[in-house]
Amino acid sequence: PPCKASTSWHRTSRRWPSVSAMTTTSNRDAHLPSDVGLAEPPPKFARRTWLQSAWRELRRAPPTAWFGLIVILIYVLAALFAPLIAPYPETEIVGGAYEVWGEQFILGTDQLGRDMLSRLIYGARNTIGIAFVTTMLAFLLGGALGILASVLRGWVDQVLGRFVDVLMAIPQLIFALVLLSIVGASVVNLILIMAVL
Repeated sequence: PPCKASTSWHRTSRRWPSVSAMTTTSNRDAHLPSDVGLAEPPPKFARRTWLQSAWRELRRAPPTAWFGLIVILIYVLAALFAPLIAPYPETEIVGGAYEVWGEQFILGTDQLGRDMLSRLIYGARNTIGIAFVTTMLAFLLGGALGILASVLRGWVDQVLGRFVDVLMAIPQLIFALVLLSIVGASVVNLILIMAVL
């Protein structure tokens, strides 16, 4: 019937464009430049180096963080250049016992006659060295035990967990002083006890 033919023709015309329409479109596109209609790639931004990223984060840091960085920097410089900064050697007796501060001794002397300012400057080496070694040892020990507990699980995890609970229940300062009085107050023992606790 004619109605069915017209309906099917309309459906077909909606689905498929005619040959003349495709020819007209292709002729129109042939006159356009080759670069028209192509999406250009986004511009590539140069990646920041780690120094630039660190400086960007430092600029956002609060004043308290800057103060802490300055103090740490002063300690590091004093530890590295202590022989050049200190007015006297660390253990040299340069005056009488307990001399008051003055032009010769800015902070006075100790009970043996050693310059207190020089001993404070040299003391930065011990402070930074012990703190750095203790922190690294504690990080390695805690990380190794944590990985071991997470991999093995079971009774190993339970034993390590209860051991940590016992250490946290005891006051650390008193426990450290008791251990130092037993094993002896040396630098190595101090580092080991502080790393474990």
